Amino acid sequence: MLPIMQWVLKRGFQLLALFLLIVTILALWQNLPGRVAEWQREAVAIQSTSDTLTASQGAFAQQADSAVRSADAEIERLRGATAAQLDIAARDIADRRRRTDARILSPTQLALAAAQGSSERILASYRAEYVDSPVLTRAAALVALRRQNLATAFERQSLASATAAHERQRQAFNARVRQRNALAQLARTQRRDPLCRSVAVPVVCTRVIQLRQMDSELDTARAALAASAQTLAGRRAAVRAMSLQRETVADSAQIAREANRALAQRVDALSADAASRAPNLVRSALKQHGLHAALLVLLAVLLPPVYAMFRYFVLARLIDRSTGLTLRDAGPGSAASRSETSIQVPIDSHTELLLRSGVQERAVHARADDVLVLDWSIPLTCLAAGLVNLQRFKSPQPDHVTVSAADGEQHHELALVTVPAGGAVVLKPRALIGVIKPRGERLVIERRWRFGSLVSWMTMQFRYLIFAGPCTLIVQGNRGVQVTQATDGRAISRRLVLGFDAGLAYSAVRSASFRPYLFGQASLFDDRFDGTGSYIHQPRPDGAVRRGFLGRGLKGVGDAVLNAFGV
Repeated sequence: MLPIMQWVLKRGFQLLALFLLIVTILALWQNLPGRVAEWQREAVAIQSTSDTLTASQGAFAQQADSAVRSADAEIERLRGATAAQLDIAARDIADRRRRTDARILSPTQLALAAAQGSSERILASYRAEYVDSPVLTRAAALVALRRQNLATAFERQSLASATAAHERQRQAFNARVRQRNALAQLARTQRRDPLCRSVAVPVVCTRVIQLRQMDSELDTARAALAASAQTLAGRRAAVRAMSLQRETVADSAQIAREANRALAQRVDALSADAASRAPNLVRSALKQHGLHAALLVLLAVLLPPVYAMFRYFVLARLIDRSTGLTLRDAGPGSAASRSETSIQVPIDSHTELLLRSGVQERAVHARADDVLVLDWSIPLTCLAAGLVNLQRFKSPQPDHVTVSAADGEQHHELALVTVPAGGAVVLKPRALIGVIKPRGERLVIERRWRFGSLVSWMTMQFRYLIFAGPCTLIVQGNRGVQVTQATDGRAISRRLVLGFDAGLAYSAVRSASFRPYLFGQASLFDDRFDGTGSYIHQPRPDGAVRRGFLGRGLKGVGDAVLNAFGV
């Protein structure tokens, strides 16, 4: 019960995950075309905006120069403006400031305008921010400075007028003091009169009464002069603290340079943004490398057929000038049994069987042991061909071991190839399943290198392995193993050949027609055998033909190396 529940939970979880994955993919796919189109529109708009701003930099610079020249003319007018004119100019500057600030875009609005392709708004924003706003700030600063200077000048003029009035009052006061002193001389007699001292009778003491009134008026005037002098002293101190400022403003050329630099930085940022967009990256890559890529693709398409034509019509013709390759003097020919899926391999007290796989049945009294390598003189070849970890069977009496083909994805059959004493067979070790040899004797495997033969260079096989008799070879082939007598003028596909008698003259001929070779249905060369003897082959090749490094991959490279060593 528990395994069933585990399976149900596991399967349910897998189905739920698959369901959620499909829902997510469908949800994303539903909006994907719209998003791709939006990305494409944004990329095109940003690139267009960048191109437009780049083209408008010259016009922007001219507009900035014209704007700062107009601002310089306005500055000159403001330097001679009156207070009333300054008030009007201040109101106009404030109104222009509001309109200018309305045209300045925030970073988010700039990005949106770039995505919408509104290059006019971006240019207007940069002119407002880096040209109009600085010149208005400069004009407002000059207005404030001009007002301060006018106030200082007015205060100085007012102080001068007040000082003159105070001086006139002081002179008038001194004149009254002189009049009083003269009156005091005239009233000296009346002042000594006791009556005038105590009562000051109007008729009798007229001058004393006038003197007293004048002293009172002089005291009041003296107090007023003192107060006026104190006020003038304070105003003089304040005026001394005030000074006329130089009516200087920022350099107009610097404003124009800053504006042009800001626009150039924006253009660079937009260009970088546009270049980083995937559609523009693809478009730029196609524009920059499209022709070269097309040529490379065309070369990749045409090179294999051209190379195949060169090999077939030029290189392969050289094989006609070559002579047959003879590896050994002719000796007794080999003989082969009929191929079967499983065969009975005879053994007796004088022979032993070395087998790499496929034991189906054996006698109980047959002894078996392990052999690490078929032949220690070629350990790497044995390793590459699978002739390692062999089983060795011995029997004290005539018996047999039933051996089955090591079948994989293809149908293989086995055959016994008997090599008599004095005879020899060239065989590819990959086709060898086992060998029957005299007990206690070493299997003779000869190696023949042929670097000076044109056939070896054309077929790229430089080493040949020769199995000398007496021995019996257990050979495996796809769909069977066949032994055919060599006759003049006959050729067989190289992919079918498993071996041949060492006394035959081995050569190669070009494939019968070009198209099967071009489409990988045939090898470039077929094998040809001349002389007395037979060659061993299989009815069907192992695997499909693939030409070139790309078609064969690393396995093809390995097969080429093994072919060069005759494996």
